[in-house]
Amino acid sequence: MTKNLSRARQARASVDALHARRRYRLATLAALFSLFALIVAWHEAQRPRHPRKDEMPIAQAHADDASEAADSSGTPTPAAAADLVKRGEYLARVGDCAACHTADKTRPFAGGLPIETPFGTLVTPNITPDPDTGIGQWTDEDFVRAMHEGIGKSGERLYPVFPYVEYTKLAEHDVLAIRAYLNSLAPIHYTPPHSSVKFPFDQRWLMAVWNMFNFSEERFVPDPKQSAEWNRGAYLVEGLAHCGECHTPRNATYGLKADSRLSGAVVRGSRAYNITPDKTSGVGGWSDEELERYLSTGATPGRPTATGAMARVVENSTQYLTREDLRSIVQYLRSVPAISGGETRAHGQ
Repeated sequence: MTKNLSRARQARASVDALHARRRYRLATLAALFSLFALIVAWHEAQRPRHPRKDEMPIAQAHADDASEAADSSGTPTPAAAADLVKRGEYLARVGDCAACHTADKTRPFAGGLPIETPFGTLVTPNITPDPDTGIGQWTDEDFVRAMHEGIGKSGERLYPVFPYVEYTKLAEHDVLAIRAYLNSLAPIHYTPPHSSVKFPFDQRWLMAVWNMFNFSEERFVPDPKQSAEWNRGAYLVEGLAHCGECHTPRNATYGLKADSRLSGAVVRGSRAYNITPDKTSGVGGWSDEELERYLSTGATPGRPTATGAMARVVENSTQYLTREDLRSIVQYLRSVPAISGGETRAHGQ
C-alpha cells in the first residue's frame, strides 16, 4: 500500500513538473514575442513620418520648369499637364507596370494577375482611377508613400512582390508623373480576387520585420565621379526598371542577395540569366550594339532570342526605351562587378 502511494505521488510530481516546464516554455515564448513586438514598434516609431525630399539635384530643375508651366494659381497649363501625362506613360512603360497589373488585356491596369510565391498566391490590385475598386480616391501623397515606403492608402504594409525596394529610389517628380498618367486612364470598375497567403505571412505587419533586413528607404543620389549617362543607367537599372528583381538570387528571407547582384535567378519557373559583365557567364562578350538591340527587339543575330518572361519585358517595356536610355543602361551594366557563374545560359541556348 505504501509503495503504491509513493508511486502515485511520484507520478503526480512528474506530471506537475511536466506542466511546470510547459508553462515555463509558454512564458518564455510570450516574453520573446513581446520583446520582438517592442523591437518592431520601436523601429516603426523611428521611421520618418513625412515623405523625404527628393535627393536628386535634377529634381529642382524639374520643379522650376513645372512652376514656369503653371498659371498664377499654381495650376499646370493644359500643355504642361499633357506633357506630364506623356512622361508618366513613358516611365510606366520603363517600370513595366502593365505586366503585373494587367491580367486581361481588355481591362488594362485593372489588376487581377495571380503571382505565385513560396508564401502563397498574391493577386495584383486595380490601379486605374476608379474610385471604388482602383486608386481614384488615393491622394498624391498616398501614391508616393506606396512607391517610396511600401505602405498602402490605409496604412497596410505592401508585399515586396510590388518592387518598392527599387521604386524607393525614384525621384518624387517621376512618381507623380506616373500618377498623372494613371489618373488619365479610363476608370475600370473591377475588384480582383483576394490574395491567398499562408499564415503567418498573411499578417502584413510582419513586412516591417522583413524591411529591417531587406529594405532601405532612400532616393537615388547621382555619383559625381560618374557621367550623366552612367547615373541615368544606374537610376533605371537599380530603380525604375527594377532589373534586380528577376536577375538577382534571393536570400533565406526572400530578399535580394547583395553579393550576387544581377548574377541571374529562377523566378516563378522562368530563368533570368546573369547580366553582369563576366565574359563567360554573363554578357561581357556582347557588344554594346548587341545589348541595345536585344533590349529593344528581343533578338540579336548570333545571340539567343528573348523568351518567356524576358520576351514579355521586351514587349511591354524595353522596346519603348529611347536610344539614350538604352545606352545608359548598357553603360551601367558594363560597370557592375562581374560574377562568374550564377544563372548562366548554355551555349547556343
